[in-house]
Amino acid sequence: AEYMGIPTGDLRIIAMQSAKKAGPSVKTFEVPQLASVTCRVHPVVVMAILDAHIRRPDSNDRVIGTLLGSVTEGNIVDITDCYTVMHYERKDSGSAKKVQLQRDYHDQMLQMKRKVSPKEQVVGWFSSSMHLDDGSAALHHFYGTKDAHFHVQPPLMQPVHLCVDAALNTGSLTVKAFQTTQIPVVTESLAQFHEVPLEIYAPQADKAGLQLLMKAKASQEEDGNLLADGFETGVVGLLELLQKATTYVEEVESGKRKGNPEIGRFLMKALSSETYFDLEAFDAVCQNQLQDTLMVVYLSHLTRLQIALAEKINASVQL
Repeated sequence: AEYMGIPTGDLRIIAMQSAKKAGPSVKTFEVPQLASVTCRVHPVVVMAILDAHIRRPDSNDRVIGTLLGSVTEGNIVDITDCYTVMHYERKDSGSAKKVQLQRDYHDQMLQMKRKVSPKEQVVGWFSSSMHLDDGSAALHHFYGTKDAHFHVQPPLMQPVHLCVDAALNTGSLTVKAFQTTQIPVVTESLAQFHEVPLEIYAPQADKAGLQLLMKAKASQEEDGNLLADGFETGVVGLLELLQKATTYVEEVESGKRKGNPEIGRFLMKALSSETYFDLEAFDAVCQNQLQDTLMVVYLSHLTRLQIALAEKINASVQL
C-alpha cells in the first residue's frame, strides 16, 4: 500500500491507496463535516503520558495507550484516565509501517480500571508523538471498533486521538486532540484527521494541590512548615471569600446594591449542598471522630505489643 498526506492548516489527511497507481490522476472529493465535540483533559492524563514516555523501551520512539472518560454536558468528552498498552512498530521493505498491539493486555487493564471506576469508558487513544502516519491511521481504526471496547455515544461517533509532544519538538508542551471521518474515493479509502477543541481542566481542589506542589518546588525548606503554610493559606482564602459573600448579601438586603439572581442561586446551591450543623452539634461530631481516632491508635499499639510478646514467647519456647 502507498500512503499520501495532505496537510491543510489544522486539517490533516492521510490517504491510504489500496490499488497501485497506473499513472498520475486528479481526484475531487468533498470533506464531510464532523460533529461538534470538545475534549476536556485532566492534568493527570498528561502527566501519566509524559511519565510513560520517559520509561518507554529504547526500541520505541513513542508510547501509545487507551484513553478513558465519559461524555458529559452534551458535547464535552471528559478524558479522566489512561493507561499504556505495549506495542511494536516496524517498517516493511516499502514505506508502509506495521503496528502490533497487545490486545490481551489492553483487555486486562480495561477490566481492572472498570472495577475502580465503572463509569469510565474507552473514548480513544493517545500517543506521545505529534506525528500522524499510516500506523496512526491503523491504530485509530482499531480503537473505533468493538474489539477495543469502544461504543458510539453521540456526539462521540469516532474515537479521540490525543497527541502529546513529549519530546518538546515544538519548543513547548503541545497537546492536541484529533478525530477522523472516512471519505470514500474511487480505489482509495481516506481517513481525515481533524483537530478538535481541547481544554486542560483541573478542579478547584486539584488546583490547590498543584499550587502547593509548585510552591514546594520553589522552596528550599525541608521541614513541615510548608504544609502548614499551605493549609493556612487555604483557610485564609476561604475566610476572605466568606467575608465577600457576607458583605454582598448585606448590601443587597439594605438596598445599597442591586441583587443578581444568578449569584443568589449560586449562593443558595452552595449553602444547601452541605448539611447544616449548629455549633454544639459540630463540636460533638468532632469530639466523636477524635475519640474514634484515638481508640483506633490505641488498639493498633496494643495489637503491635501483643504480636511482639508472642514472638518473644515463641522464641524462648524453641530455645
